[in-house]
Amino acid sequence: MFLGLGLVPQALHAQPLAAEISATRPGQIEIRLPPSPGQWLHIESSHDLHTWKITEGPVPHLPKVTLTTASKPFGFFRIRTRSELRPPYTVAVIGDSTASGVIREGTVVSGGWAEGLKAFTGPDTRILNAAEPGLSTKNALGERRARLAIIERTRPAFVLIQFGQIDQFSKPEENKSTTLSEFQDNLETMVSIIRSWNGTPILVTPLPWRVFRPDGSISTTLRDRSDAMLELSDRLGIYAIDFHAILSAFYLSILPSERHTLSAVDQYHFSEKGAVVGAERLIQAFPPHLRSLLFETEQ
Repeated sequence: MFLGLGLVPQALHAQPLAAEISATRPGQIEIRLPPSPGQWLHIESSHDLHTWKITEGPVPHLPKVTLTTASKPFGFFRIRTRSELRPPYTVAVIGDSTASGVIREGTVVSGGWAEGLKAFTGPDTRILNAAEPGLSTKNALGERRARLAIIERTRPAFVLIQFGQIDQFSKPEENKSTTLSEFQDNLETMVSIIRSWNGTPILVTPLPWRVFRPDGSISTTLRDRSDAMLELSDRLGIYAIDFHAILSAFYLSILPSERHTLSAVDQYHFSEKGAVVGAERLIQAFPPHLRSLLFETEQ
């Protein structure tokens, strides 16, 4: 196996980091880093020194980092530092009505999980809900880009991206629908925009429908959109949370009467209670270091 390693400061004026590197066991490399309060790290990998994939990050600066290399015949790793990630932390959300919630004439028609997140935020966390009913990846980059523009102006540290329902089921004349390929391309564009200010994009797969077959199994509607998001996250090296799978398993684990309390106007959207319950399950799927940084919830 061939292994290359680089430690790369984010700021141009910063000096290279000193580090001690050792092979602790077959297939693992341990890197001991000097103290650097306030810095966070991105761990990236490449097979050709041209295309780099974020394998982990941002993570707090740790005294040591362990890289698993057993499955790679050769490869390169680099650790990039960043020092601008300080509280308060803004977590933005872009997506459709399942994230935003729906209010008509002052009355809550359905709850949004982005609003539900606010029940669990820590003292240094702010939620920016830029989701909007009827938003797809297509019109979010087109005639309704104002929602994304809010995020671009704010430059939050983290952005949760959830689409799928409108991309899949909108009418042709609405000019909102996308193919799976277009769906991934549009998501990749959003990821690039967020990365332009060193933000951390996190893909969130769409909600499942609470529709159950005679054998008791749950509908797999929007599973293809979810899989497309997971494939993209793996290709781009970004975090993804399979909310679709998490909620599918949760719905199957509770009684029909309990499911009813989570439903709003249909078998897809949340009630206000459902939005909080769903948000808590989403938070539990966050990478542990981000969950403890941003939210206050029982583990």
